[in-house]
Amino acid sequence: MRLPTSSLARMISSVVEGLLSRPIPKLPNFMPFIKTTLRFGMVGMVATMVSFVVSMSVCIVFRTSAVVGNTASFAVAFWVSYLGHNYFTYRKSGQHMYYCPRFILGALGVFAFMMGVTAFAENILVLDPLLIVTGTTLLYPLVSFAASQFWTFR
Repeated sequence: MRLPTSSLARMISSVVEGLLSRPIPKLPNFMPFIKTTLRFGMVGMVATMVSFVVSMSVCIVFRTSAVVGNTASFAVAFWVSYLGHNYFTYRKSGQHMYYCPRFILGALGVFAFMMGVTAFAENILVLDPLLIVTGTTLLYPLVSFAASQFWTFR
């Protein structure tokens, strides 16, 4: 059966009006998460550069081992990372008695997890050490971000 043009026009008009009268669903706003992720990456890069410079400087100036250089660099880069994430990434002001212990525990937890991954990859999977170092280097920021995002600075 063929509808008269005026009936078809009324039906289309009715459907269009019905669709337009419904509220448009809101899309999730991912911009805050994207901004936080970018800030986290920037702080991580700065902390990594500081770690490298301190480690190399300690080794060269004091003619020490890499273990001593890395220990010194971790001590400095840890605070760069904590303060950068506290003030810049997550924009928390103060409350160090709450966030700093959580950051320490989170860092230790991530370290323990990464050491477990490393031991598994080395002893069970018997992968090449350079592959393991590359993989854990790429995995560490993701695990650290998850720990910071969902626990440390929550």
